[in-house]
Amino acid sequence: MNDITEKVLKMLAAQEGGALALDQYEDRDFGRYRLKKAEAVPALGRLVEEGLVATIYERLDGPMYALSQEGRKIMADRGYSFDGVRIEKTRKLFREWLCKTPL
Repeated sequence: MNDITEKVLKMLAAQEGGALALDQYEDRDFGRYRLKKAEAVPALGRLVEEGLVATIYERLDGPMYALSQEGRKIMADRGYSFDGVRIEKTRKLFREWLCKTPL
């Protein structure tokens, strides 16, 4: 994985099981991660293809991304923790939009 992909995984792990609405993300600091949207989008696409990230297109918020079950496991092994309530809320939302990736 390259540096940008690592930053994206860390950025998603910082959501603690929640989803990131990409349309609400602008070229600003997101916590301690400095990424531009133009850098994050291709990395997110690769991570979706690899099965580490799930995505939906929610009409109000645009593309939304969350760590998949596999992605969360990898990040948990790196010391990140996740909130069970957030995970369930994300699972429900992604199921409603017919996401097939295990969350």
